[in-house]
Amino acid sequence: SASCYLWSLYQTKYYRLLLEEQTERAAMISTAKSNLLKVILSHRSNRFFSLPSFKKGEFRIPSHNSNKVCTPDDAVSLISANDTICVSGFVGQGSPDLLLKALADRYERECNEGVPEGGLKDLTVLFGGGPGDWDYRGLNYLAKIPSGNNINEQSTAAAKSMVKRAIGGHYGQVPLLGNLATSNQIEAWTLPMGSISRMIRAQATHSPGHITTVGLGTYVDPTPGIGVGGAANELALASPLHQELVTKISIGFGPTADAMKADYLMYKALPIQVAIIRATTADSSGNLSFEREI
Repeated sequence: SASCYLWSLYQTKYYRLLLEEQTERAAMISTAKSNLLKVILSHRSNRFFSLPSFKKGEFRIPSHNSNKVCTPDDAVSLISANDTICVSGFVGQGSPDLLLKALADRYERECNEGVPEGGLKDLTVLFGGGPGDWDYRGLNYLAKIPSGNNINEQSTAAAKSMVKRAIGGHYGQVPLLGNLATSNQIEAWTLPMGSISRMIRAQATHSPGHITTVGLGTYVDPTPGIGVGGAANELALASPLHQELVTKISIGFGPTADAMKADYLMYKALPIQVAIIRATTADSSGNLSFEREI
């Protein structure tokens, strides 16, 4: 009984000290927050410290960030002719359908109404897992070829197809885009999906490309008599990009480099002007989260 009493007394003192420590820590945090708020308020005139003005129950985006929130039509208006766009999604998941449809609608409007030189045309589409639904959604939205029935005679910029070239892992879920490739209406390449993801990463790190042994001795190998560098049609084979997209290199190791040379493929890091990504939540700094993208 005495030992139980002593143990109970010890616990009481321990938790009392713990509570005092937590209270002191909370007070320090509160003071730090108060000081930080004073600093921010003292710099309200500086645009980097401007605070949102809001009423009870209402939040407004700060003025210096509000221009980053826009409609789909406004977003796709930033895309120019000859841009390379990288699209998120894997098969039927994560496809940014809202923006892809808005992009297709813009192209059709320009075809029908006529636009000045520099309109939407000749895009390069870079993708991995063929974001689509085996029907008309996803990248299928971008399978637009002008025809005499829907092209205004005054239109010069939109007289070319929306997509000039496609570089992807597979086209099974994007049959409309695949049909343009097999009918030789756009340049098309089929590359290993993992290597495409590394190409995108190489571009982000400002590297010249992704070096790997993946693809050696296959149709992706550009060596004559072995492969075709991933080209899926004649237009791709004749394209100036074809000579640069996948190249074969030899790298030496050890004290005598020539004695330990090995062959690799380098997948070129293409300059990407626009990334179209589907996400659940985004902030004005470009951070994205995907908690509901299943």
